[in-house]
Amino acid sequence: MHLEVDFIFNTKYKINDCGLYKAWIKKCACHYGLSSCRLVYSFMNDNSLLELNQKHLSHDAYTDIITFCSSEGKNVIADIAISTERAGENAHKYNVLFENEILRLMAHGLLHCVGFKDKNKADKRRMTAEENKLIKMFHVEQKACLLYTSPSPRDQRGSRNTAYAGK
Repeated sequence: MHLEVDFIFNTKYKINDCGLYKAWIKKCACHYGLSSCRLVYSFMNDNSLLELNQKHLSHDAYTDIITFCSSEGKNVIADIAISTERAGENAHKYNVLFENEILRLMAHGLLHCVGFKDKNKADKRRMTAEENKLIKMFHVEQKACLLYTSPSPRDQRGSRNTAYAGK
């Protein structure tokens, strides 16, 4: 499985451990049987995402994510733009951690590339269920990394409007 993931930060938001997120994305891509995956995640503000939405999709509305995907079989190439402002508002609205909302949006973009839709209620339910599976995979991966690298306790001394532009 060939994987390339880039992160572009056009806001104050930054991912602290890009390697951890890349490992999770690879695990997700393998879960869907992808042969190769080239993803660019761009984290932007509302106005930048609105401009993309107007220019490329002729939608005049704010959105939390836009996925530009060109998939051929098991090979995925995608640019995924995420509004960190929408992510923050969604996190507050749904009473979830901001980081979990970022994970949901990252997963959402990848899911569009592997064929999931969200145009009707049934599709949205399936999409949400898959997002939840992928988020869970992240947290399992993260716990494994923490268990592997954390010192033992005795060593410690005090110390959902979306847009999709696919084929």
